Amino acid sequence: MTERTQPARSVEPFGSKGPDAVVEPGAADAVPFDDAITVCEREEGVYTADVHPSWDGPLTTHGGVLAACLLRAIDLRVNPASDLQWRTLTCHYMRPPAHGEIEIIVTPLRNGKRFANTAARIEQNGRLCVSALAIHSVRDLPEADHWDPAIPDVAPAPARGAATRNVFEYYDDPGDCWIELPSQAPRFFHRMKVAPRFGTFGMMGPRPEPGEGTENGGWLTLPQPRPVDPALLTLFVDAFWPTVFQPLRVAAMAPTLDLTIHFREQLPPEGLPDQPLLAYNTAISHKGATADSDSRIFSADGRLLAQARQLQFVTPIVVD
Repeated sequence: MTERTQPARSVEPFGSKGPDAVVEPGAADAVPFDDAITVCEREEGVYTADVHPSWDGPLTTHGGVLAACLLRAIDLRVNPASDLQWRTLTCHYMRPPAHGEIEIIVTPLRNGKRFANTAARIEQNGRLCVSALAIHSVRDLPEADHWDPAIPDVAPAPARGAATRNVFEYYDDPGDCWIELPSQAPRFFHRMKVAPRFGTFGMMGPRPEPGEGTENGGWLTLPQPRPVDPALLTLFVDAFWPTVFQPLRVAAMAPTLDLTIHFREQLPPEGLPDQPLLAYNTAISHKGATADSDSRIFSADGRLLAQARQLQFVTPIVVD
């Protein structure tokens, strides 16, 4: 999630109730993921999108949603026929955009025989919000060897229509359920279905032993069936609450400073069939007011689809 440096200025383009309103699951003013990351071409290399409050994180717009908007705009500029394969997207978050229109400027840097490099940025009212670099490749690159990590051994995902269970009861007995978070939880959580399989909720975990870190994760899906494509992977690598929150006993925030996503599976242009995906997240170090967060996303049949690392600014929330 990106850092808020100034209050959000809501222009309410979708009939929003304002930045402080609680959005319940299924609220009428919510928009689906694909609507939230829709980009439109204004002129060659310049695109627009709308930042919607129903995809806010705890402080501002969810960083994975902004990254997915960048991904969509970059594809329109350099990969309109989907004949290239995504390899890497790196985002630096500088300031959060307010609700309303953002501008995405895409600049091709190199288009080689095997790899294409692209720069992009999100601006709002002339101010830089997010800067990004991307790498595509041609498909079917020759391999010198091949190996993959094993998917963690966990209970399978609940059915999409399975019941939900209160977060404070879920960790005692998850059953075949999705987690039910409080209505005050960040809005984007209410746009997904989450079944944790590792770790605990924030401020509920033990302090790590010396030399160890923290972990969390579990199954993720959206309420409606949708193919698995790079945009969805971009959302899911940043979907869980920071694992560094688990041992804390003071309220804190952890906005993302930078996020790098590696797309590890060659996906067909139409994406993989709809399925729950398993996220496994770890943090190995928390010091100097920063923490790392690594994420691996596995398909239901155990393939590593994406991995990511981000550096988070972890600081106590001070109430005046």
